[in-house]
Amino acid sequence: MLCRMKDWIEDYLSETLEPARRTELERHLAHCPSCQQTLTATREARLFLDWLVPQDAPPQPGPDFYYRVQQSIERERRGGWFSSVAAAMRLRLAYPLAALCLLLVAWSFTVDTRESFAYDGLAETEYPAAEFARMSFSHGDQAQELVMMTLVGTPPEQ
Repeated sequence: MLCRMKDWIEDYLSETLEPARRTELERHLAHCPSCQQTLTATREARLFLDWLVPQDAPPQPGPDFYYRVQQSIERERRGGWFSSVAAAMRLRLAYPLAALCLLLVAWSFTVDTRESFAYDGLAETEYPAAEFARMSFSHGDQAQELVMMTLVGTPPEQ
């Protein structure tokens, strides 16, 4: 059975319950085992919670603490854009990553991206389609066989 008196138990233990309600709750507790269990459990919970409360006052910062914090903030503001990026990333790898990016950019300028193709019996050319367009196909079967061999990449039959 749910008792409306259970809502009063916390106030009863903290001694903030009105005297009339306090008397009514004490009379009710004498006859209700459910509320008695709730009262016991609440008392135990309050004891455990009292262990969590610190006994000593929290430590106070030293006299120059706030000055050092302000100086640290000022150093961060004067650090420049790269320091801001490094602080935003919260990584000690900012400088090595920047060096790696610069190396990649330098490497991209030195790499030859043009592909060259080697063909059996033909000189190496950069653009095979342009080479085929310049060929004269006056010999019929022989030119057609050369085109097919080049496209397929098989050696001619002897």
